[in-house]
Amino acid sequence: AELARLMAEVQSAPKKRKQELLQKIKAMEESEEFQAACRFIEDPDTERERRRAAALAEVEGRARAAVAAGNLSGAELAVQDAKALGGSQDEELLASVEALRDAKKAKAAKEAARAAAAKELAAAAKGQDIGRLQAAIAEAKTQALPELDVAGAEAALKSLGMDASATPEEADERKRRLEARKAKKAPGGEAAPKGFVFDPPAGAELDGVRTLKLRVDLETGAGMDALPTWYGMVVEDIEDTPGQPGLRAGDCITSIAGMPLREMDDCEGVFSENLSDGVEVTVEPHCEVRGRLPTSATGIDWTTLLLDVEQFAS
Repeated sequence: AELARLMAEVQSAPKKRKQELLQKIKAMEESEEFQAACRFIEDPDTERERRRAAALAEVEGRARAAVAAGNLSGAELAVQDAKALGGSQDEELLASVEALRDAKKAKAAKEAARAAAAKELAAAAKGQDIGRLQAAIAEAKTQALPELDVAGAEAALKSLGMDASATPEEADERKRRLEARKAKKAPGGEAAPKGFVFDPPAGAELDGVRTLKLRVDLETGAGMDALPTWYGMVVEDIEDTPGQPGLRAGDCITSIAGMPLREMDDCEGVFSENLSDGVEVTVEPHCEVRGRLPTSATGIDWTTLLLDVEQFAS
């Protein structure tokens, strides 16, 4: 219709205007839309197949980009679009999507196994079952849990073994020494420390682990900045929109949608992949811990002490 209008206008247009109209007509005739329309008029079936093939190629390109970025949901969505167009014949592409799916499942299973091993290790270390604790330590080593956690459990196991093998006299002596240490108080009712000790928990240290639901707006996102750390995602700033009720700057998000974020090389990737409106997260508070040295302490290696404190803080 537009082309016919221009052709009609050319018939009565002045010379200068006619040149402009002819240029517009030429550009329109050379456009992809015009060429496609002409092809459709000449051979509708062939043109439909050409358009389907072009759309399929675009979708397959999207799927390859998603696989390269490790974006499983994007790759699966592209494959669904390809099926709607008749299905992709690129076996290598389909295999790469399947491989990415398997890798994601394996990673999730590994993280779940590590979380379960950590939970069992903590529970077993608090109990009195030597066999259970031995099994928990073995599984912790298999899952490569932090050496500090394993060492603590092994110390608990050693203590249980000593209690199990001790004679009644040895058990009584151990109990007597423990009670003597507890009874040895400094003036004011506090135990006299022999070295550096942390102050008793207070403030945020006494806050329990919280479970919250995040808000994610389609336009503004979650409206917060978070830094990936070995302990999880540490919240640095929270915007007013959409707002995150119950979440404070400094809080550490340790899990999202049931997926742990601790002790990971890429917890930000897991966090971003599971971030959605209403997703449930586990949060631990930010707190500052202080310690003290006895006034009578001498011969302190301050360099080593400061390094130890810095290591603990990191």
